[in-house]
Amino acid sequence: MSLASVALIAACAHPGSDVNRWLTNPVFAWVGTRSYGIYLYQFPVMIFYEMRVTNIAAHPFMNAIIEIAIICIISELSYRYIENPLRRYHYTRTPSAIRNFLVNSQLMV
Repeated sequence: MSLASVALIAACAHPGSDVNRWLTNPVFAWVGTRSYGIYLYQFPVMIFYEMRVTNIAAHPFMNAIIEIAIICIISELSYRYIENPLRRYHYTRTPSAIRNFLVNSQLMV
C-alpha cells in the first residue's frame, strides 16, 4: 500500500505527467482558491433556497444546479471583495493600542 501511495504522489508531482495536468487545470485551481467560501456559504444557501422554493422535489437536478451557481457566485464575490482585500491589508499600520489589545487578549486565552 505504501508503494502505491509513493507511485501516486510521484505521478502527481511530476510536472509533465497527465495526472499533474489533470489536477492543475483552471477549474480545480478556481475551486481550490475559493474552497473556504464554498464551504462557508453552501449550508446557508441550501437552507434559504429550500425555504423559498416550495416544490423543490419537482425538479431536483435543476434546483441543485441553481444552488451550486448561487454558491459559486457568492464565494467569488466573497473572494474578490472580502478575502483578497483583507489578505493585502498591511496590518503593521494598525494602531498600537489595537495591536496591544489583540495580543493581550490572545495571551489571556
